[in-house]
Amino acid sequence: MYEKMISMASFDLFYTDDWFPLIFSFTDDAPHSDGFEAANMESTYTIMNLGTLFVIFLFGLLQYVLYAIAKMLQKCCSCRENSCTKKLKRDLFWGLPMNFIYQSYFEVAFALLLNYERSIDWDTPSCFLNNAVFFIFSLVYAVFPFLL
Repeated sequence: MYEKMISMASFDLFYTDDWFPLIFSFTDDAPHSDGFEAANMESTYTIMNLGTLFVIFLFGLLQYVLYAIAKMLQKCCSCRENSCTKKLKRDLFWGLPMNFIYQSYFEVAFALLLNYERSIDWDTPSCFLNNAVFFIFSLVYAVFPFLL
């Protein structure tokens, strides 16, 4: 019962524990403790513990790529700015990053702390991606409280 409540409270809607292992090849690791396992943080890898938040983060990055492509096409074709580009510009610059950080601060912080305890390995491309996400998120989430 608690597992379902925790998954809903933590916004884990896509059940990434089922399909992340098919995409990422991490070395096996055990949960930090029974409490973290009950809270659906069964790994010490940041990407695995973020779950749906990592998918939302990737979707946010995709929006930046789409905005850059739209701006390049706009300059290339000498078109004026359309409503889609205006909406993306308004939402992406400070809207999306700030909302993501505000709404996911504690979950990302827990995922980072669990990863901090483990030794950093560079064995597979998945581990490399996990370490990159860990370092970038650690920097952003360490600096963010001082920006307020």
